[in-house]
Amino acid sequence: MLPTAAAPPLVAPPVGDAPAVVAPDVRDATPQPIAEPRLIPAPSPVASPASKPARPNLPTPPPPRSAPGIPVAELPAPPVPQDDGRVAAAVADLAERLDVDPMTIEVLDARQVTWRDGSVGCPAPGLAYSQAEVPGYLVVLRVDDASYRYHAADVRAPFLCDTPQAPLEGSA
Repeated sequence: MLPTAAAPPLVAPPVGDAPAVVAPDVRDATPQPIAEPRLIPAPSPVASPASKPARPNLPTPPPPRSAPGIPVAELPAPPVPQDDGRVAAAVADLAERLDVDPMTIEVLDARQVTWRDGSVGCPAPGLAYSQAEVPGYLVVLRVDDASYRYHAADVRAPFLCDTPQAPLEGSA
């Protein structure tokens, strides 16, 4: 083994009012074995009927509804909050189109969905769309016996869709 010159000590320069720090030279130190960790089994909890928290009586959600000819996914998606403006915009648009009082419009469905592509579930003939899934919203409204589907993307306001396609199954 070749003799090596002693390396100068490692010194960190002073910072502000703190003094310089000298690190110990461990390059020639004898390695020490590391103790193996000991596993200590944790006591298993014993469940008793008294220790289980009482579950509040939660209301059962209504079954999902569907628009004519298009089934709603089996798993209900989270509803779109009524105050986010999407439902109100769809209701206002339909009321203006049909010249009816907005209070006569019933909201059948309002939920977050994932659309299959950039057409947002409402493709126009002859147009090409991005082939990526698009997060969005579906709002289904009813006036008298007719239902109307409004589609939206996260960055696009809801619009009336005359040729609707269903969103992806189980989308949320």
